[in-house]
Amino acid sequence: MKIYVDMDGILVDLVGQIQRDYQPVIPWEPGEYNLLKVYGVPHDKWENLSIDWWANLEKTKEADQIVELVTQYGDLNILSKPSSQMCIKGKFEWLQWHYPQTKTENMFFVESKHHLARPDTILIDDCSAIVEEFRACGGKAFLYPRHWNDEHAKADENNVKSLKNFLAKCYK
Repeated sequence: MKIYVDMDGILVDLVGQIQRDYQPVIPWEPGEYNLLKVYGVPHDKWENLSIDWWANLEKTKEADQIVELVTQYGDLNILSKPSSQMCIKGKFEWLQWHYPQTKTENMFFVESKHHLARPDTILIDDCSAIVEEFRACGGKAFLYPRHWNDEHAKADENNVKSLKNFLAKCYK
């Protein structure tokens, strides 16, 4: 079985940095995934964030625990949907810095994650729609609870334990 881990919202604290860089323009309702809408970031600004901006984002508080858990089952496979070429380069640098054990051939930067869904694949992601698509295409997926997804009511709980239970069931 192959486990794919999303970066933004799972390993990388993208939302934390956006909150530090921008003020919300609308109240952030639980389950609202569109950060550009919440923070009023113009699309062209989003696409032109520098390599350094992406490379210097902080880890989520659970990132190391998630990586440690996933690597108990095999290699760390990254599956991320980039917003630009600068984003890809920055994310690559971020991985080299924080998780240098990640092999280049295990880094997948794609527009549509569901194309990698198979019965023997697992996705750990924070986007409800992406998780639903992955499941619909035959993969298994864990929606990591965050303020911006369908599991927002569980966002403040210790969800690494829930992830651990999910993976254990998948590997039975």
